[in-house]
Amino acid sequence: MKLVKLNTALIATALQQHEETGTPVPFNTSFHPESSAPDLTCPSEKPYSFKRWLPLILHTREQTTPPPARQTLSVMKTTPTTTIVSAAAAAAEEEEEEEEEVETPHCPPVQTICVTLGQTKLLLAATEASLPAGHLNRLYREDLADELAPLFHSTLIFPPEGLFLRLDEYSPKDGAGPLVLRTVEDVLRNLVTSVRARNALVHSLDDEDGGEGVELFFLPFDERMAGDREYRVFCRPGDGRVCAISQYRWHRSWRFQGVGEAEQERVVRRVWEGAEEVRSLLLGEVAKGGTEEDKLLGEQGFSFDLFYDEDANACSLVELNTFGGRSACGSCLFQWADDRKVLYGEEEAQFRVSVNMGRQDGDQMTIVCISRLESGEGGNESSEFRGRDWRGFIRVF
Repeated sequence: MKLVKLNTALIATALQQHEETGTPVPFNTSFHPESSAPDLTCPSEKPYSFKRWLPLILHTREQTTPPPARQTLSVMKTTPTTTIVSAAAAAAEEEEEEEEEVETPHCPPVQTICVTLGQTKLLLAATEASLPAGHLNRLYREDLADELAPLFHSTLIFPPEGLFLRLDEYSPKDGAGPLVLRTVEDVLRNLVTSVRARNALVHSLDDEDGGEGVELFFLPFDERMAGDREYRVFCRPGDGRVCAISQYRWHRSWRFQGVGEAEQERVVRRVWEGAEEVRSLLLGEVAKGGTEEDKLLGEQGFSFDLFYDEDANACSLVELNTFGGRSACGSCLFQWADDRKVLYGEEEAQFRVSVNMGRQDGDQMTIVCISRLESGEGGNESSEFRGRDWRGFIRVF
């Protein structure tokens, strides 16, 4: 396995050129046309259902989630007074106040709300009307308050840290509301202003089981699970071997760019080990499940997002994704067409990160440094590629 370091300046240049001239960015590609991969088909997304893999996600989170703090609420308690005769005596008596801790309802690891078919259609209509303006359309405000708000109010428990919302396909993290949900109003605002939520609602209605409506999954918000702590793992079709890993937030510098090389390689090894552990659990579940969708997952390959908690030195599964150049899965610091041999396991596995190397020799940039991480004792081989024209090394799709 090779550790490949891309210059953050390289990525910034590619993004700038894309904004100025429309030149495709040679990273994080998806939905490649049939012409670029005639031997590939668009994979089914059913095997990667969030609901299907939620128990395993929660199981792996036990390794990285600290025990919840006791949730209490401070209230003022007035000591009852005895019966008195005169108003003057009553006025003279002082009330004794003391603080009492009252425990709030326990928030479970996941709260699931089933939205009926009619409510799903209403939610989709409100979303279609609200997306252009980026806020809840006033024509649907009353309908949502009558049809959906009472369901959320009577069901949801909001812990102090807030909630994170996920549909079976996507999370509405692109919504105009806050990412951390603390009120029912936050939930509705995020749903009706999210393109991702809109697409998930459409797909749920188009699905053969769409008559059952849609399920909403609420998990306690974990502020540690930021994008700079996550990695995307690519597992090829067939045996599900881990062929490549990329930092998830591909357009930013790697979280560990400022530490020494030995520590960087330790982190890389631990993340790779964590990826192998999660892969083993996934394949174990597939073997036990034995359904047609489980079989299809193995045939299509899969990718998954992995959270690395450096404090606990532990990894956990975030979500499962599709795999392949014609899928919706973004390739992060890879490119599905140009890096196909790596992603499909025909070349040595790679772990890619982005580090700020700056500019060298005028316009010249250091493009990539490669370290071969050998198992066991001994030093690492390393090489560098430097070039003024980076398109000669990473081709533009």
